[in-house]
Amino acid sequence: MLGYADEEALALTLNERRAVFWSRSRQEIWRKGDTSGSTMLLRGAYLDCDLDTVVYDVEAPESACHTGSFSCFGLPTIGE
Repeated sequence: MLGYADEEALALTLNERRAVFWSRSRQEIWRKGDTSGSTMLLRGAYLDCDLDTVVYDVEAPESACHTGSFSCFGLPTIGE
């Protein structure tokens, strides 16, 4: 899945070892799984080469997507 994290969300993720994001629609911090029960436990976090993207390596026993799918990226290819 793709989520947004501000400085606070990243710090909370690293401290809690659980994925924490910034909700742009609600304008607040949210912890993955607080309402759904579908948590993401952090195994590692990696920065890209220009330091503007963080990839969380997580253990996610439940679905990642709000649709119930394991991945949010199983949609048809553009142009199909």
